[in-house]
Amino acid sequence: QAASILDAYVAENRDRGATVQPPLTPVEIHPACLVWALFLMAMHAASELGSTNLRAAGQMNGDAFLAKHEYWRILTATALHADAQHLTANLGIGTLFMGFAMGLYGVGMASMLALLGGVLGNACSLALYPASYFGLGASGVVMAALGMLAAQPIRDSRGSHVLPPLVDRKSTRLNSSHLVISYAVFCLKKK
Repeated sequence: QAASILDAYVAENRDRGATVQPPLTPVEIHPACLVWALFLMAMHAASELGSTNLRAAGQMNGDAFLAKHEYWRILTATALHADAQHLTANLGIGTLFMGFAMGLYGVGMASMLALLGGVLGNACSLALYPASYFGLGASGVVMAALGMLAAQPIRDSRGSHVLPPLVDRKSTRLNSSHLVISYAVFCLKKK
């Protein structure tokens, strides 16, 4: 009986041709990711070689952010790094993630969402850690770029979603950002 079932399967699928593995959504690395990498390297060089202490002025400092109202720190901390190893670690994988995200979403959208992710990461860290919290680095930006890549639906060879998206692509971007912003506001109110 098993042989007849296998023969029926072969007969039913004879016209389909060779089996094709479903490809992932085609993605190209956008060359603008190199501009992002060069910007981070320039910021690191300026913080190492400059006459002013750029790192101290721009790192996320909970006391300065809350008590002195130095609100720029939540943004500037995403571009500063503690040392060359820290910068290299973020650039190593971050350039790939940013390049893929820029290829999928466009340079402007990917850059904005990744930066927003880094800022919200700093906001959540500030909400979860004591006021004496210090932080810097592009890790939040890199993780946001990875999150954008993970949010892309996988398509089969016919272009259909393997796992159907909950909503259309434009709405997904909007709803995801609302979710992240809502969570950040919740964390900040909790403090």
